[in-house]
Amino acid sequence: MIRSGSTPTAARLNQNSTFLGFDVENAAPWLLAALIVYAALRSLVAAATSPFWYDEVITVAVSRQPSASAIWNVLRLGADGNPPGFYLIERASAALISNPHIAYLYFTYPVEARPYSLLVACVAVALVCYQRAPAPQWMLLMGGALALAETFHYFAIFALVPLGAAELTLLLATKRLRIGVWLALSCSFIPLVAFWPIVRAFKNYYGLNYWSHPTVYGAATTYGWFFEVPGPIGLALAAILLLAVLGGVVLRAPMRREIGGGEAESAEERVLILGLLSLPIVMYVAEKLTHGGMINRYAISAVLAYPVGVGLILAKLSRRSAILLAVFMLVVVAARDGAFWTAHRIHLVGITSPAEDMEKLVNSSGYRELPVVISTDYAQLDYYASPEIEKRLLALVDLQKSFEYEGSDTIDRLDLALRSVMPLHIYEFHQFTSTHPSFLLYSAGNYVSAGTSTFYDWLTPELVREGYTMQVIAADQNRRVYLVTNGKL
Repeated sequence: MIRSGSTPTAARLNQNSTFLGFDVENAAPWLLAALIVYAALRSLVAAATSPFWYDEVITVAVSRQPSASAIWNVLRLGADGNPPGFYLIERASAALISNPHIAYLYFTYPVEARPYSLLVACVAVALVCYQRAPAPQWMLLMGGALALAETFHYFAIFALVPLGAAELTLLLATKRLRIGVWLALSCSFIPLVAFWPIVRAFKNYYGLNYWSHPTVYGAATTYGWFFEVPGPIGLALAAILLLAVLGGVVLRAPMRREIGGGEAESAEERVLILGLLSLPIVMYVAEKLTHGGMINRYAISAVLAYPVGVGLILAKLSRRSAILLAVFMLVVVAARDGAFWTAHRIHLVGITSPAEDMEKLVNSSGYRELPVVISTDYAQLDYYASPEIEKRLLALVDLQKSFEYEGSDTIDRLDLALRSVMPLHIYEFHQFTSTHPSFLLYSAGNYVSAGTSTFYDWLTPELVREGYTMQVIAADQNRRVYLVTNGKL
């Protein structure tokens, strides 16, 4: 994150900008453009061949509300946990593209209909703008990027941690108060204040039984999740970057930047990287203190520490070392993407419906008139089910029982909230079972843990505990269709 020009580093890089007659510096923009085109093509293929999962179905349902005020109202009811701006963007995208799996395309996470890639993009733009501080036009763009990030995901507010720490470091080192930078940073609070009624209603509705309690283990494994590797490997990569930024080549020969016509050590850049790298820990502490929820993807902005940190380190490497590192990264990416294209080539004609196996199994049971209770992922299966079987599908909720078995009632509360955005058939457990002496139960083998026991869902063990007869009438691998009867009715 330094300016090119008359700095010693820039001069050294300019002298070594060719390799085997190839002008690396002039080719860089074209290589970047090719990478963007390839990434876009890859994302289109992934989006067009991947069905929506549970959370994405919710995104589609909320985005299809008839107006912005309707979106606001269903979010206050707890239908989803993202700010309204995200659904307005998805709504506009869906109006332009007929294929919904592509229209809502914004693995982890560029092709999912969730806000995480948009969040990272906005924070990345803010970092680029900060590099050019305190130029007014860049500070305007930085403030806009941070405000926009907050309209996509509430956890965007944590981007202020690395940026604020970096600017504070510069203030202490130079005694220069850059008002424009602090005003740009404060823009993050504008959407948060505007959306606070939704945040408060969401927290009140889901209460203390929210499913994703922050844990030290979860924060630690986030570093492995960034690269889809085991947690210890992720922590090792984070430690390597940490040591490289704090010491090693960066500390022994600190990078410099131009400030007021002169040069000063860019300690704030190292603080910025460390701040980004610390986000999973910072978020864990903040959510623990506020009794909030946290999962690894909430801290996805921290992944930006790696390209920024590597950029600083590369500038201090020899040409041969930089080329070897580039070749290594190219081989890793090529191997990874080879597996991607192999996995997706059989699906290029379209997606496979997540409800297909369920429909086949239910239809093979022979009971074509009985209602079908879905134990888990009801909203997704209902979304993809054919009209003939969709009218038979339903879900049962019981806040007390779900908390007893699962330690959380979030899913049941969410199902109840989704009735305001989707034509779902959701009933209270005893309300339904008291009027239906027999029904089918479909279970895909999803499990939850309660104490030392493991159940596939809270509904199945509860039916057994209450004396219902459960007969397996169709099965395929871990999927089961039960005929449930109550002899007491």
